[in-house]
Amino acid sequence: MKFTKKIFVLFATSFMLLAGCGDVNNSTSSSLGEGETVENYKTTVTDNFHLNRSYENKVFTQDGIGVATFRSHTDGDTTNWWIGTEKIKFRYLGVNTPESTAKMEPWGLPASQFTKEKTSKAKLIVLENDVEAYGKMDNNNVRYLGFVWYSMDGNPENLRCLNLELIELGYSLNQIFEDTPLCPYYKTFAAAEEHARAVKIRIFGQKDPTFDYSDDVVTISLFELRRNYYKYGKVEEDNEEGLDPSAGKQLRIRGLVVGMIGDNMILRDLQRYKEEDENGQIIFEQEEDDMLAGIYCYAGYNTSLAGSVKVGDIVFFYCRANKFNGTMQLSDIKTSFTDRKRPFIKEGNILENPALLETYPEATIEPYEMDTTTFDTSYQGDTRYSDFKNFEGRLVKTKVTVRNIESGDYDEDGEIIEGTEFTGYYKMDDSGNYTCYANSQASFNSNTYGEQFLTLNIRVDGTQYPRINPDFFKPGNTYECYGYLSPYYEKYQLMLLNNTNEAYVVDLGAL
Repeated sequence: MKFTKKIFVLFATSFMLLAGCGDVNNSTSSSLGEGETVENYKTTVTDNFHLNRSYENKVFTQDGIGVATFRSHTDGDTTNWWIGTEKIKFRYLGVNTPESTAKMEPWGLPASQFTKEKTSKAKLIVLENDVEAYGKMDNNNVRYLGFVWYSMDGNPENLRCLNLELIELGYSLNQIFEDTPLCPYYKTFAAAEEHARAVKIRIFGQKDPTFDYSDDVVTISLFELRRNYYKYGKVEEDNEEGLDPSAGKQLRIRGLVVGMIGDNMILRDLQRYKEEDENGQIIFEQEEDDMLAGIYCYAGYNTSLAGSVKVGDIVFFYCRANKFNGTMQLSDIKTSFTDRKRPFIKEGNILENPALLETYPEATIEPYEMDTTTFDTSYQGDTRYSDFKNFEGRLVKTKVTVRNIESGDYDEDGEIIEGTEFTGYYKMDDSGNYTCYANSQASFNSNTYGEQFLTLNIRVDGTQYPRINPDFFKPGNTYECYGYLSPYYEKYQLMLLNNTNEAYVVDLGAL
């Protein structure tokens, strides 16, 4: 059955026009069971919502329905999937869970953890969408749209709609709106919200135990944050330390801007860290020749921060700390200069007002020289990249040599998946982000090059401007680069800054 009336789906800040609904069985009953409470709450609406469309021999990106495999997790309403050998980004229709990446909101972390648990461990995933009804892609034409059906045991009869379940469990408002009562999606999603509201579960009446609702703010240096991250930063549920999940504390950071990537800052401590007891006795002091700590500050999209902040600025702002792909960063940054409670403050620029150096004599925007020719290239397990770790989170100047790679995406047995074979020196995604494959100079000073090398890829963000295009680089050539050194899984990458020019990326030719 197909209805041609129009309804609207709202998520984030945009409306998407819908023209109909797929054929599903549903229950619109949302009344509470006798004695039902949050403690014995049952998702009766989701339990009675079933997928009736056939997905056999169908491909989601072509047919609007098909089997998918988990690739990676983003947050409560965004997941990356494999469709055969194709990688896709996917935004859930009809829901908008609280933020847990660029911003941290109550119930954002639990919603993200719930979605990750279901999608990463399910034995059967089916993606469904009616393109004529819901549209194929989001407004940026980057993420596919649809509904996620999952079965934890792989039995098709046990498929559950994750979008609907997120609403009924109180992780999201219903984001499907209609102008006719004929659409079964609307009725079911509305019933799920009504059920959650009646019990006042999660966003409808409970406080998030992982979120700090107080106005308490911790003023902290980057060095201390890196030294004691789990005391202050976001803690995921499956952390190795066995700590309770937490959205992290509200932090206040003062630092020196040493680089910008899009609207995102590269920040550095203004001075070396010193800790005193209540009597003024020094109980810990950073070594005098230690490098000043640094960090990447993810401001999110459309903040226009780069129009107001520049290299050399001393800034003072509120934020939280989290980890992305294992890399520590600041997020949930309050970027308003006019907010009376949590303003973003610029205290001056050391390049324009050298008098500030009397207050912060250690402040400098100069990169740290990273000579990788002295690095150990031997295979030592977890210690193989330990020399890089000393420079982690800092603006560095170093040399890399661009290389071609022959690779692909690997299956569980370590074999390259047919259709994903790749040969080239860079790879770019739909958002304009690209990785230029490179080795550190340590590789080319090793007598066993070809068997032992240390990867140091160049990463160019899609928001970088002016843009340095991949055809600037040539395989076999060596480049002296300024960039932010960031771990990427077990290896490292060099993130290039805005305003990259010949002074910051120098082509040294084939050495």
